[in-house]
Amino acid sequence: MLSRSVFRFGSHAIDLRARTLRSERGDVPLEPKVFDCLAYLIEHRDRAVGRDELISAVWGKADVSDAMLGQAVLKARRAIGDDGRAQGAIRTVPRFGYQWVAPVEADADPEMLPAVALPAIAPEPACVDDEPPMDTPLRDTAPDDTGPAPAVAVPPTRRPRRRIAIAVAAAMLLAAAAILMVLRPPPQASAVATGAVPQPRAGRVVLVLPMHVRSPIADDAWLRLGLLALVEESLRDVPGIAPMAADAAIAAAGTDDAPADVAALRARTRAGVVVASEAQHRGTGWTMSATVDDHGTVQQVEAEGADAIGTAAALADRIRQVLDPRSGGRERRSTDPAVRDLAARMQAALYAGRSSQALELADGAPAALAGTPDIAALRAQALLNLHRYEPMEAALGVLSLAPEAHWRATALVLRAKSAVERRQTDAALRDLRTAIDLLDPAGDRPLLARALSGLGLTQLQKGDFDAAEASLLRARMTVEPAQQPLDMARSDQNLGIIAVGRGRYDEATAMFRRAADTFAAFGMVEAEAAAASLAWVADLPRLDYAAALAAARRAGRLGAAIETGELSRQSGLLEAEAMAQSGLWAAADERYATIEQAATEASAARAGARLGRAALALERGDPRSAAALLEAAAADDDGDPRLRLRTAALRLRLATAVGDRAGGAALAARDDLREPPREAGSEDGLIARIARAQWLASGNAPDAVAAFDAALALARRIGSPMAIRDAAVAYARFRLARGELDDARTLAALVAPYATQDFECARTVFDVARAGGDELAARRHADAARRLAGERPFDSGAAVADAGTAAGPRRQADAAHP
Repeated sequence: MLSRSVFRFGSHAIDLRARTLRSERGDVPLEPKVFDCLAYLIEHRDRAVGRDELISAVWGKADVSDAMLGQAVLKARRAIGDDGRAQGAIRTVPRFGYQWVAPVEADADPEMLPAVALPAIAPEPACVDDEPPMDTPLRDTAPDDTGPAPAVAVPPTRRPRRRIAIAVAAAMLLAAAAILMVLRPPPQASAVATGAVPQPRAGRVVLVLPMHVRSPIADDAWLRLGLLALVEESLRDVPGIAPMAADAAIAAAGTDDAPADVAALRARTRAGVVVASEAQHRGTGWTMSATVDDHGTVQQVEAEGADAIGTAAALADRIRQVLDPRSGGRERRSTDPAVRDLAARMQAALYAGRSSQALELADGAPAALAGTPDIAALRAQALLNLHRYEPMEAALGVLSLAPEAHWRATALVLRAKSAVERRQTDAALRDLRTAIDLLDPAGDRPLLARALSGLGLTQLQKGDFDAAEASLLRARMTVEPAQQPLDMARSDQNLGIIAVGRGRYDEATAMFRRAADTFAAFGMVEAEAAAASLAWVADLPRLDYAAALAAARRAGRLGAAIETGELSRQSGLLEAEAMAQSGLWAAADERYATIEQAATEASAARAGARLGRAALALERGDPRSAAALLEAAAADDDGDPRLRLRTAALRLRLATAVGDRAGGAALAARDDLREPPREAGSEDGLIARIARAQWLASGNAPDAVAAFDAALALARRIGSPMAIRDAAVAYARFRLARGELDDARTLAALVAPYATQDFECARTVFDVARAGGDELAARRHADAARRLAGERPFDSGAAVADAGTAAGPRRQADAAHP
């Protein structure tokens, strides 16, 4: 190991003992784990460092996901001006780890680098130590100093097949930027000036960009985000003004410190007012200015003072005066200056994804200051982000005793969030309902929306779709007047999950795509990837393979961009399934094989890829390869009942195909195939029921009809075109093989509406039409089948498929996916 402590590379210098990174523009703030990753790679730059070695060195434990490591490396790259495409400093070693490749000069003097302007401290697309609010359906971050966060239960739906992409969305969101709850003081009545004073224009969304700070003192960097909290507090009670939420403002600004392109920002965010500000530390004082662009009308305001927080607060008041002329030059000071100062610093730390720093600020404050509701709420939020539940409960005591309903409701919402994380859903529901009853719908809109969203998602976890939809719709009505684009996108995403659960796939697709496009406009890569994965959830069951493939590829591109291998593999499973459904067998098999080879250890992704390849091999008539792949997939068994059921169903199909009566009989007698367990889900149960019915049909068993009837009844309850296709196609072939043409016609009529978009539907309608002597219909559906076949064999002159025991619909390859 190299023993030097200071190293220089390009325009940066890192001091390992002082734990500082500097650029020619000043100190570069880094989270502890990101700094440790960077330092370890530099110290061991003479060789490639494996992922496991880097995880062990930085986290000191093995149970850290690829996503967390990938995000730490991503943030390290961005801190030094590198990225995953250029890889000028940190090179990705495929299927192994990373290596430092930039030239390094040891013992460089970091003080030689001039302090010009403080770099941006906006949170990267992933915050390593923060936590999303309850209106985010899936966890999207994990703390940097507590190891991986406990998984949050994904809301169950009645379409467990959708869990494939919902799980992918969960993984995407695990790496996504934290969407922080803004812990606002309770709303206060404002004095209304009398006389002929210009009134503020209604309906204006105000985007306040992070401040550009010029100071030689690294500690002043907090001001970049601190002004957001101050301006939001100043504008909160202005009629007709809707300050854009801080997470949206930070995402819109990005990390580029260049002057804002106001026109582009307005187009992307739909904000009517854009506020850009600058602060300069000169000697013992501060000079700050802000440019307020109100639909093209530009005004500039300034403030000067000895201390940063007082000057920033004065600037926030002057911004308010521009937007609300009725304030008449009055400065608002609704809170004690010491409380305001500490709250602004803590909120800036939370915005930047530094919960540990926010906690240190609170713990270092005098007891009287730390005991105020403002500080206690921020401290509780930091503890929640760090998953320190017991001290968080203690911190909530101050809020629970506060006279204002706002603070008591805040305590309940925070406690409910911790209860959800600890799987205490009944307790969470009680707290959220109580909080909602306490809140004023007009005066406490953001907190009420958060509570309603949390209630809806918790009800969804409990399987109460009606109550969940009502709560989420009410949450949407609450956020709509504020015109917050990210809140609306999250609402679309939440309601889209409900729509999928109710079989409203067209509605869900529109919601997921709208959410993905909004996240893209704000540069929120991980959230966009999650929404794209959810779009796949709605596209595939409605048999829109082109849209599903496009959604999967969008998620895959985004997953690759953030260099989290597991996320790329999961989105690859979605892409492979869409390819297979489209008849692109070779491409699907290649995609599955790539995922299988990239997974160096047992994982759900590797098991899914092996099962997908096994299903393809079975359909191509290669039972030997299918058997080998099924054995390999069984070695990845982690006890997941869904994975076991899918594996068993594929093995039963294999036994049916090769005529293994003894092996098939043993499988068909299994309890989970005779009566699929509820925890495996209705769609996985459908896979099992169809496989068992086909097995029974292959031996002319008298109960084959009852088995097909049960499968079709379950498909009708599921209600998706894909579920109807799976059951009806297999059943129709069985009826045709028995010469029961009328029954086959009835079944073909169920899939006829999809015969122009799905190969199996077109082929089944063709078979029935030809068997009944309807040559016109047979020719028309033969043309459709040839157009949709892809690499699937189709011979319009061949005999009708036998007994419903052939490989069956390609859909059963989704037995591959965990």
